[in-house]
Amino acid sequence: MRSITCMLVCAAALCAYGGEGDFPWEELKALYRAQITQELNTGDAIPETAPVAVIDEARYRLKIAAERVEGEFEIVGRLVSGKPVPVPLFGPELVLRAGGEVTGATLLPAGEQGGTQYLPETGAESFRVAASFLTQSTEERGIRTLTLAIPQALRNLVQLELEDGLRLLEAPGIPGPEGEYYLASGEVLQMRYASAAAEVESRAPEVDLFTRVVVSERRVVLETHG
Repeated sequence: MRSITCMLVCAAALCAYGGEGDFPWEELKALYRAQITQELNTGDAIPETAPVAVIDEARYRLKIAAERVEGEFEIVGRLVSGKPVPVPLFGPELVLRAGGEVTGATLLPAGEQGGTQYLPETGAESFRVAASFLTQSTEERGIRTLTLAIPQALRNLVQLELEDGLRLLEAPGIPGPEGEYYLASGEVLQMRYASAAAEVESRAPEVDLFTRVVVSERRVVLETHG
């Protein structure tokens, strides 16, 4: 299509000169180049490759008190492809403390709703973000629940330190050999705990029942056993 358009432009220029041999060829070449440049500038833009950033490992350390939760995290990842764009990291429920260490990326606020996001640096082979934070748990009937929205990672690891007088009711993941917990690659870290002295409601144990049918000469007896 581009060649046909250029040929038509050249033919129109030749007709304007009556097809004579004294046509200014330098002007024709300039006209041809100008037409090609215009078509390139007005053509459809080639879509950019969607950016792909991967967090290879995320480590969290939580210090749990009765009404206060302090923590630290270390996130290591890389930009696989595409142009770097801001990637959500944490929501507004997690407040970062001043300081921390950031290499290969830049921490940014996540807009009006609050939170934190990171921007990988162009050309960096990997990035690392480490910082401390504060957050809070919720309480209902003596049970406290901590729920944190966390970024997806290929490997999530959590270490817990509970204040004296607290007991863990629901672990955040699968326990490891050194007291750590491994999480799935989802987007939520959740755990439940309570005071060691608190009375926590528990479900009654389920008991399997079966019935035996006894047939005698003139009657049928149903016996239920636990």
